[in-house]
Formats: sequence, structure tokens, C-alpha cells
Amino acid sequence: MYSDNAKKFITVLNEKFPIGVIVNAVGHLTTGFVSKLTDPTAAEFLDYRGADGITQANISKWPFIVLAARNGNQIRTLRQSLLGAGLPAAAFSRQMIGESAEAQMAAVAGVPEGELEYIGLVTFGESQILDGLVKKFSLFRGSKAAESGAPSEQP
Repeated sequence: MYSDNAKKFITVLNEKFPIGVIVNAVGHLTTGFVSKLTDPTAAEFLDYRGADGITQANISKWPFIVLAARNGNQIRTLRQSLLGAGLPAAAFSRQMIGESAEAQMAAVAGVPEGELEYIGLVTFGESQILDGLVKKFSLFRGSKAAESGAPSEQP
């Protein structure tokens, strides 16, 4: 068991989407999310240096837990719970896949929140608070898109 676990990053992914779409969503979510943290130093990024002194990666001290949602509505409900608890949350929806950033932003702006088709969400905070909010989710084990016949659209 990882001992540094007072805080954590959690991402919850809609297992109905193809793995390529899911991985793309996680990349976009996490790169933007950290810039929006009220206190980015809370993520405690550490330089992982090799024997030659060259930094191999700059990684948070805190764990990054990947959980599965059966559908986008579970992600929507979690997002509302996180925001209601005053925790940061960023969500990625199908509407964020498109030919340009401008087209993606227009697509999101044209859909009420209740109709966005969520692919993933990321959050960060105190483990004690987050654990209660995500207890119904299990660890992500992979995409079920191939089994369900979900769209194979790639970003």
C-alpha cells in the first residue's frame, strides 16, 4: 500500500467509450486541471531524476486513482457532489471531440449540462473526503466499448 495517501487525484472514466477516446480525455483533463487548482503547490510535484541527474518526470507525490463509471450520468452525479462539497472537478464530454478547439467549445456551449455525454472526470483533494464520494466506483479495468457496440470515434 502506498504510504503517501492523505490526498489523491482521482479520475473516473466512462467505460462505454473506446480506450483511445478515454486516454485522450484523461490527457486533456489532467493537463488543464492542475492549472486550475486553487493552490497548485498542494499537488506537491517532485522531480524524478535519473543517475545522470536528468529529470525523467515531474510527478505528484500523491496517488492518481483511476476508477470506472458505467455511464456518463454517474460522472455527472459525482461532478455535482464534488462541486457541492467545494472540491475541484473537471469533466470531459463527447462534445469536446471535434475538428478544432473553437468547434469543440461551441459544441459544449450549445448543450445544456444535463445533456453533455461525459467521458471522464478528474478531481483532487483530501482522501478522507474523496473516498466517501467515490465509494460506489470500482477500479477501471478497461473499455467495454467493443462489447457494447459503442461508437469507435477517435478524437
